[in-house]
Amino acid sequence: MALLIDFGDVPAAHCDDCIEELFKSLASDPHGDAERSMWAPHPNPLLAGHVEEVTRRFQRVLEALQDAFARALTGAPIGTLAKAEPWERWDATQFNAARLHLEAIEPAHYSLDDWLMLVDWLVQRYLPDGVVSDMAQYLTFRAQLAGKVQAEMERRGEHWPAPDLSSLAELIPHEFGELPARALSPVEQAVLRIAKAQAGIHITDVTENARAGMKRLVVEHTQAMLLGHKEGTTERLRQRLFDTFGNLNRDFRRIAITETGECCNTGFVAALKPGQRVRRVEAYRGACDFCRSINGKVFTVVAPDHEPKDGDKEVWIGKTNVGRSASPRKRVGGELVDREPEEMWWVACGTQHPHCRGSWAYVGEVRPGEDAEFGAWLDDLLAKHKRPAAREADAGQAP
Repeated sequence: MALLIDFGDVPAAHCDDCIEELFKSLASDPHGDAERSMWAPHPNPLLAGHVEEVTRRFQRVLEALQDAFARALTGAPIGTLAKAEPWERWDATQFNAARLHLEAIEPAHYSLDDWLMLVDWLVQRYLPDGVVSDMAQYLTFRAQLAGKVQAEMERRGEHWPAPDLSSLAELIPHEFGELPARALSPVEQAVLRIAKAQAGIHITDVTENARAGMKRLVVEHTQAMLLGHKEGTTERLRQRLFDTFGNLNRDFRRIAITETGECCNTGFVAALKPGQRVRRVEAYRGACDFCRSINGKVFTVVAPDHEPKDGDKEVWIGKTNVGRSASPRKRVGGELVDREPEEMWWVACGTQHPHCRGSWAYVGEVRPGEDAEFGAWLDDLLAKHKRPAAREADAGQAP
């Protein structure tokens, strides 16, 4: 079904932004079933379990936050004494003073300031910066390491069935201390620090949006209550908060999918040597038109400082679509004109857009032993799981 949208009355300064958001929305949800496809397992077996575990970690925090808010609405105690943490908005004394103040008042008698204090208290209790940092660390490290494991296995010519890769993924660590000192190159370590910072920013954005959204709801609730409107009831506030937490759940799921994919793909490319080749894999349900168009394309890995670069044939760490456009047209004066090729999306190193599930595959001759220290660590990991061929041999010898 064709859809005609008239941008004629949109101010020129905003027209390009409107068109861009439309095309990005189509990329994120091309078939209008984002609610269903968002919860589908990730197609990469080395990443699927990690995406689900990251999602569960987010959900546990949201459930605790939601339950605490629900208890507060009934007048039940909202928490216990807490020690001071360096990242908190209030120190321990202020934090506990706020708790005592709120618990001494029935919710029906909360002032607007009390409601706003409750929101700040709950967010600091369940989503402080320290928790955000831990989540970002867990999300990024294991995902990037999964990409490096995948690249090394494919470079060796080891191609395991998906169930075996899923089991192997459970053995991949999520902390630096579980790896040999030089298992990651300086570039890979730098990429990981950047990835952790970026993931932390995305999680913080969602957290701050949650804080602002809850405050907006309690302000509207207080206004309705003071004016005698029927919406000014605790039950109505509870329902609206429930809807807000549902949106937060989807936001965190999107982070789990997008950021783990970004880290895994970057880890894959970072593990390869300049001159080695990779193929883009976008064969999964829900892929957008752009991602389907790049499925199967082959690129040569080049160093990040390599010049000149050919974005149509080469991929490098740091190659993104930031500053580039998903829309093929832009407004110039009173008309829409075609964008130049250098303005358009190209094939990024990580994910192509939010909710993207694309990945890389190694193309070329088998080259074992190019990364000795990491290779030795990987041999130990594979031995713990036991290669599929070895298990089949053992089964054949069984009486």
